[in-house]
Amino acid sequence: MEPRHTHRRHVPGVSRRHLLQAGLAAGAGLSAWPLHKPTSARGAEAGQPTHGGTLTVGLAADIAHFDVFHALGYESYWALENIHSGLVRVDPQGNIVPDMATSWDVKDDGRTYVFHLHKGILFHDGTPADAAAIKWNLEYLLDPAHSADARIFFRPIAAVDVLDASTLQIRLQEPSADFLGSSQSICFLRNWS
Repeated sequence: MEPRHTHRRHVPGVSRRHLLQAGLAAGAGLSAWPLHKPTSARGAEAGQPTHGGTLTVGLAADIAHFDVFHALGYESYWALENIHSGLVRVDPQGNIVPDMATSWDVKDDGRTYVFHLHKGILFHDGTPADAAAIKWNLEYLLDPAHSADARIFFRPIAAVDVLDASTLQIRLQEPSADFLGSSQSICFLRNWS
């Protein structure tokens, strides 16, 4: 019976250990190589940011549309979060922090969330971004007739109630550990009804 690995050749004086050491040394040498031209002090001054202009951003995929109810993919989300706001958002450290809400209370063993909203916030067209508008958005999202792609993240919602213009109550069917995380992914639009 023939050996299974007949393609191996023995090179005198070279072992796997020598090849590994040589590869690691070459990798370490390349990692120390400067990949950019060092800038002078004058060049650093010339590169100070200025107001206005155009920012070009490369994305892995095209953004199909800006419909917040049907936006799928990180590219759409990254663009939309710079245009719209949610009840909460995630800061650079990964903490959930207020956005349209100033604060929130969790009651009934995690089944009820009461969001206290900033007073006087407006949508881009000047209409109030109050509790009634947010309720409309959530109910639109949850209505199967609208086939919103993000609805799957909000299935735990049992009811949305406006307590006053700046207080919104969301009752869940059962406690949901990721409800606040999901709440940062929905952007709110003007009430079009």
